[in-house]
Amino acid sequence: MKIQDVLKDKRFSEFSLIAGSSGMGNAISTVTVIDTPDGAKWLSGGEFVITTAYMLKDDEEALLAFIKTLHLRKAGGLGIKQGRYIESIPDSAISLADRLSLPLILIPQKFPYADIINPILSELVNQQTNRLIQANLIHTKFTELAVSDASIPDILSTFMSIVGVPTAFFDFETAQIWYSDSESSLAQSLKAEIILSHKDLDRSQYDLHLIANQSRSFGVLIFEKGVLERETEGESAAALLMQEKDPGFKIALENTTTNIILREQTIISNRQVAERYKGLLIQDILIHNIKSETEIHNR
Repeated sequence: MKIQDVLKDKRFSEFSLIAGSSGMGNAISTVTVIDTPDGAKWLSGGEFVITTAYMLKDDEEALLAFIKTLHLRKAGGLGIKQGRYIESIPDSAISLADRLSLPLILIPQKFPYADIINPILSELVNQQTNRLIQANLIHTKFTELAVSDASIPDILSTFMSIVGVPTAFFDFETAQIWYSDSESSLAQSLKAEIILSHKDLDRSQYDLHLIANQSRSFGVLIFEKGVLERETEGESAAALLMQEKDPGFKIALENTTTNIILREQTIISNRQVAERYKGLLIQDILIHNIKSETEIHNR
């Protein structure tokens, strides 16, 4: 849920945004009331803070310091009850909130805290419940794939059916490319190129997501450029779709990764067993340890 969702709610139609409009997309995870000078110290991020501003009455510098603290603590926004202790917001506070992209909202005095907190928390709970239901459905689909020993194209196709995004998988072992939809624009673009290694994939044209476990890299998922958003703060540049647009994408991506790893490990294991068995058969033929022609054909 975002600050803009609060302001779009008809129940809060009397709320007015006076600053920080560039932060309307700030996510909020809860609502908290702060009416003490040090209350902001306990914020953990994502809060929609509402206050009567009792501790800030007639103290412009304290209001500015409060806004700065909320920004540092990564609060989602600030709602001030107008007319109780603060009649008007100083221009300096409006300018600061704008600069920090912290939405500053005036709340009519008549609104009880419960009439603000309960609807927002209820919506947050509903959204979380929907995400859990979606996650369970995705997990169930991919579990069925794993149990049925589905092929990589089947895994990719299931991923696309969930998120609506075509993808392809470049296999490091075989240098083969598998597609979720062989008729998609992504597939047609890849087929038109000569790709012998993942290094041949143009990162200015495609987004790549590495498929690997702790001991081995199996390949990369390929997406059209712009589909993924790269994390820049971690040691690795893990490619994730913008979760605000589709929170189920990360779950589907994780399950796709797991299924491909399981499938690749099975393929590699089967290939190794076949090679060992082939070697034993050749050895038995060479040392004449074969009883009949039928045994050769059977083996």
